[in-house]
Amino acid sequence: MTPDPSKTDDLSDADSAALNLVTTAPIGTMMYRLEGEDLIFVSANAAANKILAVDCTQFVGQTIEVAFPPLADTDVPAMYRRAAREGTPWSTEHIDYDDERIHGAYEVHAFQTAPGHMAALFLDVTHRKQSEQERDRLGNQIQHMQKLESLGVLAGGIAHDFNNLLCGILGSAELILMDLEENHPVCADVHTIRDSARQAGELCKQLLAYSGKGRFVVEPVNLTDMVTGMANLLTVSKAKNIVLRHDLSTSLSPIDADPGQIQQIILNLLTNASESLEGQSGAVSIATGERHCTADDLRDMYLSEAVTPGTFVYLEVSDTGCGMDPDTLSRIFDPFFTTKFTGRGLGLAATLGIVRSHSGTIKIDSTPGRGTTFSIFFPTGSKPAASTCPLPSPDDWKGEGLVLLVDDEDTVRVVGKRVLESLGFEVLVAEDGAIGVATFEAHADRVRAILLDMTMPHMDGAEAFRHIRALRPDVPVLLISGYDEAEAISRFTEKGLAGFIQKPFSVASIRDNLRMILKG
Repeated sequence: MTPDPSKTDDLSDADSAALNLVTTAPIGTMMYRLEGEDLIFVSANAAANKILAVDCTQFVGQTIEVAFPPLADTDVPAMYRRAAREGTPWSTEHIDYDDERIHGAYEVHAFQTAPGHMAALFLDVTHRKQSEQERDRLGNQIQHMQKLESLGVLAGGIAHDFNNLLCGILGSAELILMDLEENHPVCADVHTIRDSARQAGELCKQLLAYSGKGRFVVEPVNLTDMVTGMANLLTVSKAKNIVLRHDLSTSLSPIDADPGQIQQIILNLLTNASESLEGQSGAVSIATGERHCTADDLRDMYLSEAVTPGTFVYLEVSDTGCGMDPDTLSRIFDPFFTTKFTGRGLGLAATLGIVRSHSGTIKIDSTPGRGTTFSIFFPTGSKPAASTCPLPSPDDWKGEGLVLLVDDEDTVRVVGKRVLESLGFEVLVAEDGAIGVATFEAHADRVRAILLDMTMPHMDGAEAFRHIRALRPDVPVLLISGYDEAEAISRFTEKGLAGFIQKPFSVASIRDNLRMILKG
């Protein structure tokens, strides 16, 4: 039982005064006295009993090491003795963690009450520390999301501008190949230029994916079927010394997703897992399933801010590789960050963007030397999105009549005009929306189709489209953009477009779209 402060036969006057001072406060207090080198426990108040969840009266007369064995191997007894003997105050903070979350935190203040006597005050600050930890977590989360957002905007802008430049390279290469005999000496070099431009276009798609704007055709996707269908590709994509294991659920709900981008996620994660083994033998496991995630489950995942608790379909890729330290973990989704000597460092960055565009979230568990597990969570599917694809057409299809091309990039206009002329069209060009509208108005009765850029100075594509529709509602307009279709259409809110052409465009993409809207 805690001593009554009015009865101080066993206490010094200073000890009694200190105990009276704190008994009514929500602070635990313990009193000690020195006997030689032994620090003897004297008493504790009710708050100390509550904080420690023990009746401390049983320890009266014992040394601090005997009364509280967990303190024996710490510097607490020495600091307490110093406070009692020399009057040197001492403060510390003790925090207990449970799975990296604070479940107990205490402030401890030790001071001399009289020569050879001291008091230790305990203040339970668990709630405050938990609030600080949560505030720090939210602050880091916000900072991370702001970084992702800014890098995403940058990546999307770079991809858009590069796609414009690639129009000139890819289009010119294809036009040259159309004019050359197959056995011409320079054909091999032009093929290299064309193929390199296409690869650069794929790189731009990864940048768009990182920006979260890489969504194309959405349909119901079963993750287990997707992994099973990629079995051969996954087998040849891994190193020969790696064992590939599967733990796939046979009863998954579908998710609303772009199959091509889900395939990219699976390949990116498998490639990353394989490389983590650094040429050594090991195992990579791919699992699918469903899991209910609460708000607490989601709080430590990437991209969880916009995700609602509920049932998720997950894809999990685990490896027995080298694992990652905290510094590497903090940077793995940065564009072009890589720990490898080769590679573009866009695989995981693109994965993050794809998951974000699909309203998903990512959990990563990694320990240096013990491997890594990536878990991707997707919300269960709803109604499938409608999509259409241009029909393939014969290579020798030709059109006729007048076509208007409106784009602010010189290269796009030059190459686009040549491509359209090679397809049999007469071509008018305009460098911005205002000139495009004026040009169309002067030839409105003859123009069969319009290729219209989205972002232009003076008058953008949307405003130009409204003017064109007012002049002649039936003229088919194809939107062309360096952004992918979903992003471009979301920015271009006007209704009535005849179709979309992605930059960098090829002769085939322009030909097939025009053939479709002009009905042969």
